[in-house]
Amino acid sequence: IEFPRLRLTFVSKLSSNGQFRLYSQEHNGMFISSKRSKNINKLLDSLPNSIVIENEDGELFILVSACTMPARPETKDMAFSSDVIFNRGDPKWLKNLGSDARHYLYPVHTFDALLGTPSLAA
Repeated sequence: IEFPRLRLTFVSKLSSNGQFRLYSQEHNGMFISSKRSKNINKLLDSLPNSIVIENEDGELFILVSACTMPARPETKDMAFSSDVIFNRGDPKWLKNLGSDARHYLYPVHTFDALLGTPSLAA
């Protein structure tokens, strides 16, 4: 599976426990996870365009596109909307990303309730 805009590729490989998993070619030892909990689902509700990634140690990460510019929709009723919309085609946003930062991996806290931020850009 390829995500060319994110510069990510996942390939099917047999894991150490005999299951086929989709492993990332860019992030060694990480694969698309099927682990879910009430808290993970709550995190995913707020990040609708994300994927849960897991490493061999069972640590979870949320993969999010850096190619989508977040924005608030204009409203007539309120000064600021609490909704967020994503613009995937803003040329200025994509140009400012550079060639490397096309996605972010946010580590999920042990209790599955919080995400860490690995860098200032993330």
